[in-house]
Amino acid sequence: PLFTLTQNQITHLWRKARKAIGAHDLRIHDLRHEALSRMASAGLHLGELQRQSGHRNPKTLARYLNALPGDIAAKLG
Repeated sequence: PLFTLTQNQITHLWRKARKAIGAHDLRIHDLRHEALSRMASAGLHLGELQRQSGHRNPKTLARYLNALPGDIAAKLG
């Protein structure tokens, strides 16, 4: 195995990290959402994002992407 942590250790460390930054409701899923949104803002195309995230269906991937109004305006203007 690459990591030798038990599930209990991982849970404990995750809770400790959330407490340290004051984000008690932060989930791993939230980090994935943020990363994919930032990659999209950086200009990665849908196919590249699908490859990175493992999503086969573009509709599923679209739930993770948050287009910012400033990004849209910059691309249009």
